[in-house]
Formats: sequence, structure tokens, C-alpha cells
Amino acid sequence: MSSPSPASFSAPDANILIVDDTPSNIKIMQLFLKDTHVNIDSATSGTAAIEMVRQKKYDVIFLDHMMPGMDGLETFARIKEDPAAMNMNKDAKFIMLTANDQSGVRDMFINEGFDDFISKPLKRDSLIETLDKYL
Repeated sequence: MSSPSPASFSAPDANILIVDDTPSNIKIMQLFLKDTHVNIDSATSGTAAIEMVRQKKYDVIFLDHMMPGMDGLETFARIKEDPAAMNMNKDAKFIMLTANDQSGVRDMFINEGFDDFISKPLKRDSLIETLDKYL
């Protein structure tokens, strides 16, 4: 069975969190996902993301790999170690966002515990396909 076309995908009950230190990247993802009707929250730092996952249940959490202060790997590790965050988000899918698309990168992130990764620059179709896979 094939996935729905990006134009037909909709998940109005889904909550996603986008964590990226570049506001324009967040805006692009919000624009790409507008027609999917997912509920989108965003954070521009790992610290803010940790606070958010302590307060709300998310279905999918997108983490930017390279962020100042606390990068995506450290943010992921801290969320996984935080009982309050994991109590709310034990079933959340974690997707790494990275400009590094070299061979072996996907396996590296999967080995770290991520469910998937998307390479930048982001493409709407790959973003929708990833959401469809996990929602």
C-alpha cells in the first residue's frame, strides 16, 4: 500500500514539536505542514524544548542537530533522562534534522536512539512522508 500524497495527508490530532535555533527553518517547516492540520509548537533551544516536553505530550519531535549551547544529540539525551519529560512523551518519535547527509549519518542517529532523520535543506515531500510513517 502506498503512502498518501503530500497533498492529501492530514493529522489534526497530532502534536509535533520543532526544535531549531534558526527561526526561518521553523517557519519553513510550519509552511510545509500548514495543510496537514497538525498542531505545531516550536522551540529555538534545547533548554526550551526540555521545558516544553515536560508540559505537553508530543507525537513527533524534530530536533536540529547543530544548535549553539545544547545540540540536538544532547537535547535528546537530556529528554530521555528526564522522568517528567519521558512520562509525557514515552511514545514520541524523535527525528533528527541535519545538513550532514554523508554516508552512515542515518545509522549514526538511529544508533543514538533516534527514530529517523531528515537531511537539510528540507523538502516538503520528505517531511510529509516522515510524518505519515510515524503518525
